[in-house]
Amino acid sequence: MQLPEWKCPDNVTAYTLETGVDPAEERLREVGGALMLASVVQMLISIFGVVGFMMRFIGPLTLTPAVSLVAINLYGVINSMCEKHWGVALFAMVATLISSLYVGNKVMLPIPDWNKREGWVFHRLPVFTVFPVRMIG
Repeated sequence: MQLPEWKCPDNVTAYTLETGVDPAEERLREVGGALMLASVVQMLISIFGVVGFMMRFIGPLTLTPAVSLVAINLYGVINSMCEKHWGVALFAMVATLISSLYVGNKVMLPIPDWNKREGWVFHRLPVFTVFPVRMIG
C-alpha cells in the first residue's frame, strides 16, 4: 500500500473528469482481481493435491514456527481491535476455547435438510469442530 500508484491524487475531481474513472474503483478492481487470482490458485492447489505432496517434506515442527511468526506479526492488529471492547474479545476467546477443547465432537447438533423424496430430514453434525475456525474468520 506504500507504492506510488496507491497514493491518492491531489485533486480527485479533476482526476475523475480527466480519466473518467474514480480512483477508488481502480483500486477496488485491483484488489478484487488479486482475490480472484488467489482463489483460483488455492483451488488448483487443492485439486492437484499439492498439500498432500508437500506434507511429506514439511511436518508440524516446520509449520509451528511459521504460524507463530504470523501470530506475532498480527499482535498489533489484534491488540487494537480488542482494546475497543475487551468484554467482546474475552467472550470470543472463551467461546473459541470451550468449543474447540471441550465440546468438539461430543455435541452433535441437528441440522434440518429437505429433499423431494424424504421431505424434512435432520442430520446430526459436529458443528462445534468448525466453530472455532468460524469465530476467527
